Amino acid sequence: MVRVYNHPKLDELVLSQVLFALSDPIRLDIIKKLLCVDKMNSLDLVPNIPKSTLTHHTKTLREAGLTYTQPEGRNCWISIRKETFEKKYPELMLLLLKE
Repeated sequence: MVRVYNHPKLDELVLSQVLFALSDPIRLDIIKKLLCVDKMNSLDLVPNIPKSTLTHHTKTLREAGLTYTQPEGRNCWISIRKETFEKKYPELMLLLLKE
């Protein structure tokens, strides 16, 4: 069975959802990690938390449009949608890096 994830389009991004996704310290930390790499295995994003909790956080980030999830076998590779956000919310990523 192939997993398929929905990712919002540029015109579907809503600032309140983005800010909500970033309001959680764990999710904000995930975004900061992803800003420093090309992509990361979801299981390496936050060690020592239950997989169900990690899934909740990555889903929230994906549904807000912050991240892209690419399934590959038993792994999920997570990357940040930098280009999308630079078009919709210029300099948001720079603000996050300063945090």
